[in-house]
Amino acid sequence: MVITSDKNVILDIDPPILGSLTIDGVLVFSALRNSSNLRAKNIWVRYGQLLAGNETQAFTSNIIITLYGVENDPYLIVDNDVFVGNKVFANTGKVGLYGVTPKTT
Repeated sequence: MVITSDKNVILDIDPPILGSLTIDGVLVFSALRNSSNLRAKNIWVRYGQLLAGNETQAFTSNIIITLYGVENDPYLIVDNDVFVGNKVFANTGKVGLYGVTPKTT
């Protein structure tokens, strides 16, 4: 699945396990859910953004990102000469995950 550069997608469901997710646009975790699950064989934030909250508004829900696969699954190819493997979360764009600051004891 590719989120193209002209798309801004709000993740407000738990999708089935995706084979490959490439983000060229924007994927935002919905703040209206208590918990969100993103499952894929590989995830590449290529030119786009994967976001939860922002610098002024912390994301207070839970996010679970799970990578699936076995050793002989196809590799994620970032460039003709760069094979980064399988079960990979690659970022060449922007990942912004803004949570609540932990309390100190």
